Amino acid sequence: MSRSLRAIFGSVRADLFPRWVAGRHWRVRTGSRSVVSREGGHCDSGSRTIHVNAGPTDREVVVVHEICHAVAGSGHGARWQRRMARAAERARTLGRTTLAMQIEREVSGYIDAPPPRAAYVYDQVSNAAWAGRAAYHAVLKWVASSYGFTLPELESRYPRLRATFDRSRAAGVAYRSRRIATSANSLKG
Repeated sequence: MSRSLRAIFGSVRADLFPRWVAGRHWRVRTGSRSVVSREGGHCDSGSRTIHVNAGPTDREVVVVHEICHAVAGSGHGARWQRRMARAAERARTLGRTTLAMQIEREVSGYIDAPPPRAAYVYDQVSNAAWAGRAAYHAVLKWVASSYGFTLPELESRYPRLRATFDRSRAAGVAYRSRRIATSANSLKG
């Protein structure tokens, strides 16, 4: 039988982040509030909640990953990577070699990842804008976090983000308006 998510959070916090005093004010929940998140977890700093979508075998690593966001901030850049490396080192010190290796593997996926192609980044922004569910800042925050960029880094590297978002948002609104008008006309006829 798998340990409860709260028990995992409590032990990870106590064992791997013993100096994280603010962690006592955080909570953990199953599932994600984020509309755009399809990841194993999500760190919501505003509500001090870590949402975990992962299955029972991955929960511990996801909790470590998300606590590192709570401690180091959003994105998977150098600061977050250093915090993950310290958590892996601490796990190894405590004799939790398997967990240490899982954390190290998680970090290496971000270190070794090639930078995203511009077309892919613009497509992600375009698709999210067209769907019309998230504001510009929220979409950029999601994309930046996905690739380990800060918001200024993302906007500097991909200067057409705002224009892409606005164009796609307008196209999505126009499409939905036409569908509503078509539906209304078919009901009249």
